[in-house]
Amino acid sequence: MRRDQPPRPVAVGDVVAVYSEALGVWTASQVIGIDVAEKCAAVLELDWSGPEPATVADLGDVQPLRLTHHSWGGKLSHCNRSWVLPRSFTVIGSLPPLVTSPSYSYASVWGRGEQLALQRHWDSGDREDWDAPYALTCTAEELVADHTSRRARASNTSPSTGSPGSTAPS
Repeated sequence: MRRDQPPRPVAVGDVVAVYSEALGVWTASQVIGIDVAEKCAAVLELDWSGPEPATVADLGDVQPLRLTHHSWGGKLSHCNRSWVLPRSFTVIGSLPPLVTSPSYSYASVWGRGEQLALQRHWDSGDREDWDAPYALTCTAEELVADHTSRRARASNTSPSTGSPGSTAPS
């Protein structure tokens, strides 16, 4: 079956909000284009974060997120993404598109405030590497040890009975 719209339809101008683990608050983005043939949505991140918004009015004067961290040079944070709106995102209203220029970047998943978190970290004057609060913080040796112990436990459990030390009938 061919679909000419995503399962959760979005439209040009829709503003969506999502909780950002990186910031610990909500962030927002705007759909600025839809490409039916490619099944993708052009998504512009907004320079906003705060408590969960119920409507676009809760965002105040919205502006596009311009990235100056690292080598971005003031470029807009916008990207073509899958047109399937993730369940954690909520459409809170619609505004005329803040930007009409196309994005030449593509990503499979929708951003959840990571670029805004990086930009705020940079704007604070801190040039050290930013670590997301949800980032994996273990060594390669710890990963290997964990993987090895999981495999050992799995080999001691029979698929037929699920009990340790039993063997499957032949």
